[in-house]
Amino acid sequence: MSRTRRYVAALGTGYIALVVNVICVGVSIPMALHFLNRQEFGLWSVVLQITGYLALLDLGVGQSVARLLVDSKDNVNGGTYGSILKLAALVFAVQASLIALFGLTCGQMVADLMRIPPALSSTFRNLMLGQCLMMAFNFIVTPINLPLWSHQRVDIGNINNVVSFLVNLMFLWLGFVLGLRAYSLLLAYSVSSLVTFALNTNSSLKLKLLPDAGHWGKLDRRRVFEVFAFGRDLFVTNLAGQLISASQIVLVSRFVSLDAAAIWAVCMKSYSMAQQLIFRLSDFSAPGFSEMVVRG
Repeated sequence: MSRTRRYVAALGTGYIALVVNVICVGVSIPMALHFLNRQEFGLWSVVLQITGYLALLDLGVGQSVARLLVDSKDNVNGGTYGSILKLAALVFAVQASLIALFGLTCGQMVADLMRIPPALSSTFRNLMLGQCLMMAFNFIVTPINLPLWSHQRVDIGNINNVVSFLVNLMFLWLGFVLGLRAYSLLLAYSVSSLVTFALNTNSSLKLKLLPDAGHWGKLDRRRVFEVFAFGRDLFVTNLAGQLISASQIVLVSRFVSLDAAAIWAVCMKSYSMAQQLIFRLSDFSAPGFSEMVVRG
């Protein structure tokens, strides 16, 4: 398949995934507000924004590794390709440990900082812990997802995301029916994360995007500097984006109320959708452009 066809496939499935996501969000928000009060909904929104900052612990490594894999993707079993993935697995394991540790130790401190009402403090800590543990899991399995990007098979990742969105909505409804209230949001996120991991792993294995046994190469310390040098600028860009798009809910929660944070979270959905509609045009072209750079 040519680069152009892969780009068109990625863009088409990307917009399909976006439409499905919009529909699922459009259904899930009224559903959540039906089963939860605004404070509980605002609580989950605050948890998501705080853990969104924890995602910056990636330090641009994910994007950096995905780009560097393009350099050697034509020879998956050559050793270099596998060694980059091994390095990524090691780095992400350390980052996942830090996120899990934060969730285990800092829940009450964050609750006090955000001025969470005492009646909701316990729920907030539990949601924070669960979200951090699932985020740590997603960090650990990230190296399995990166080859799909590097080999310009973003279309498969998009299709897997569609399945994940639908699973998320189904388990969100199930959690509310079972009376789990705010924990339903955590249940839906956890199950959909596991489904995404299973689908992406199956896709990478089926397409032979991972090295065979005995062809993973050796860890090379020089690669560490290469990965972090490339990721440094990406981290700064991601940090700026996070401050622009995700600082408001944290500030609103602390200086106004959880009710106001819930209102802000809902009202920003249309802006996020418009942003994704436009950015997909450039985002899905990046793997093809990277290959063109590598091949001169």
